[in-house]
Amino acid sequence: MLKRLFNTDFLIGITLAFMLVLPFEYVLIKLSILLFSIVVCFLRRRIHFNIYLFRWTLLYIWGNLIAFTVGLIYANPAPSRYISTYFIWPILYFLVFSSVNLSFYDSFRRVLKYATYVVVGMGLCACAYFNLNQVLEGEFLGLSPAVRPGFPILTPSGGNVDSMVFLYSYLIIYSIHKSSYNFPLLLSCIVFILITSNRAMYASIFLTLVLYFLFCLYVKNKNSHKVMRIMGYMGLFIVLIVFVLQYYGLFSFTELSDFFSEISESSDSHRSSQFVSLINGWKNAPLLGNGTGVNASVVRSDTLPGFYELTYLALLFERGILGFLLYVFLILSFNIRALKVAKRKPLMQEYILPLLVAVDMILLANAVNNYTLCFDYIWILFIIFPLLKKNNYENMCRN
Repeated sequence: MLKRLFNTDFLIGITLAFMLVLPFEYVLIKLSILLFSIVVCFLRRRIHFNIYLFRWTLLYIWGNLIAFTVGLIYANPAPSRYISTYFIWPILYFLVFSSVNLSFYDSFRRVLKYATYVVVGMGLCACAYFNLNQVLEGEFLGLSPAVRPGFPILTPSGGNVDSMVFLYSYLIIYSIHKSSYNFPLLLSCIVFILITSNRAMYASIFLTLVLYFLFCLYVKNKNSHKVMRIMGYMGLFIVLIVFVLQYYGLFSFTELSDFFSEISESSDSHRSSQFVSLINGWKNAPLLGNGTGVNASVVRSDTLPGFYELTYLALLFERGILGFLLYVFLILSFNIRALKVAKRKPLMQEYILPLLVAVDMILLANAVNNYTLCFDYIWILFIIFPLLKKNNYENMCRN
């Protein structure tokens, strides 16, 4: 047991699983395990120099540093609040992913499966508890109840709900790629996503498959035909679920118009205001932006100036067109390199494609909820790089 405790792959895998399973309130526990993992890596001399990861991290921190410096020059209210997010967390995750090799991803795959069981189990239990007891406020298993327009059932929100975007995306793509389906778990994931009544998560059910289909076409993988068939099966399953919900009075098609109109008037109103405010603010400093730690005309957070749900528009407002283009380049660069590796080395596809789809799905969801400013999710920007080391896929091809 003690030997396993000091196994770096096990420690890092468990740490990342905690990121997905535990709510953000447990950040100190997650940080403690992460720091312990890094210390163990140093003691065992597992930190290896990854030139591509180093260059990418350097550019990422450089972009953050420019925005931070502009914020200091403009005397913005709170640029220092972003020091951990912009500098400390990236350096920590650089060290973490400089210590892993290909074997880590085999163990991490198993960890993700167990993490999915935990997240789905917690969500379904919380949903049952909220509805059976008609709990309208408070928490259960770290989740809180939410009332969605058009849905008479109480839905779980907060906590680890958003982690399902990553977990479902990885699980379904790996299942398709390996033709190894855990149907009870996959169906539970879809049911869990449906009961959240979250539109971004709804989109992930099919966008995950669309993204994988496009990647398969690029790398010339023969699984592309499976994707279309599975999308058809999923469509039929969702129709069946909706029919059952309507039959038992849990959902009504006549309420859909009210659902969308009420959402547009309430939950999206602040995002619409953010959109206009951030665009107008960007126009005042189009090239270098307004710097870190300052609000646009619409204030989203009094405690953290510059924090908005519309992440990429907030980046444009903060960094201007030059900093925004640098960020886009960084995201595109690891996607392009990963797909090139997957195309040249088909044996690497089972490692790269499921993980790349899951990372990209979080980055898509990041457009309307800022995950990459959180300690719990910023690691997704770094996890793909160890797979892109040349010796990794050369070793795979020799096996």
